[in-house]
Amino acid sequence: MNRQFGALSGLAIIFVVLNHSIHMGTLVPQQMGLPPVIGPGAVLLVALQQLGTYAVPVFLFISGCFAVYSAQNASLWQSYKSIWARLQHILWPYLIWSVVFYIVVYIQWGEEYTLPGYIKNLLVGYPFNFVPLLLLFYLLAPLLVRIGRNHGLLLVAALGLYQVVLINLVIPGALGFQFPAWMNFLVPRVVSTTLADWAVFFPLGIVYSLHARSLVPALRKLAWLLLIALIALFVLRNISVNSSALSMPLVERLAPLPLIGLVPLIKRNQIPMIEQLERVGRMSYGLYLTHLVVADVVIWLFEIILPWLLTNQLILEPFLFVLALGIPLGAMYGLTRLPVRSAYHYVFG
Repeated sequence: MNRQFGALSGLAIIFVVLNHSIHMGTLVPQQMGLPPVIGPGAVLLVALQQLGTYAVPVFLFISGCFAVYSAQNASLWQSYKSIWARLQHILWPYLIWSVVFYIVVYIQWGEEYTLPGYIKNLLVGYPFNFVPLLLLFYLLAPLLVRIGRNHGLLLVAALGLYQVVLINLVIPGALGFQFPAWMNFLVPRVVSTTLADWAVFFPLGIVYSLHARSLVPALRKLAWLLLIALIALFVLRNISVNSSALSMPLVERLAPLPLIGLVPLIKRNQIPMIEQLERVGRMSYGLYLTHLVVADVVIWLFEIILPWLLTNQLILEPFLFVLALGIPLGAMYGLTRLPVRSAYHYVFG
């Protein structure tokens, strides 16, 4: 396994927290009728928020790499037995923090659902839409590994094509034309949006892990081209977000692909603050589940205690980001120091 992956997971979850902190720190003041940030400050916030575009693809790619180690040298039954143990550490924290989130938004906003509504929310992944897709991929992993071993290119091409088709079905006209209505049978009920966003990245991780020895030299030859494509797509993405007249839904989904090609080429000793990022990476799933709850509560307290802060978004955003990152990390670190630390995996994954 590439030794840089732990730190890159840490960096990716930091981008997720940054993305959501900026989103919430912008949305709540707007809901209160306060003026939005304009000028260079707005451009900066958008650019920082777009870093979150790369986070989930990196997670899925790295998860696909790890899934190979659970499935490639075992029978199908042994593979699923190993994966089931991993799924429990995904499911229990997901259920716990989803319930906590529903309680918080009920107290804070009066947001409530019927029992079938809450069950539907859990199935579709509200607000943690990454989790149902991750569960689906882990369930498919033993089969994907077996296909990817001998038909890796075909596997990635097939799922990449399906993702493009799904984008045009979920966002009609994204490709410049619309598919006929009968093709809607290709849209799955639960994970249609997340598959349209990220379908190809977990299989890419599987195929890379199975064929790293032959793929890495090829990626090295393409490194500069991948870097140029990464920068160009990032710029295009920011232009489309800042322009109400220019919509490029494909760019957001294509933007992480060059980065995925560069990830295996990054050396561990080239990453700054490597040990700190690796510690964050080991806590990435728990941080993903908890930071939204913390950010919701923090911004609610700001409304009550420091309402003037909501009128200064360029001051609000750093506070919100630091607290949404630091409080969950502190809670996770604290639990590992308590006598009940064996509960960590069931609470934080």
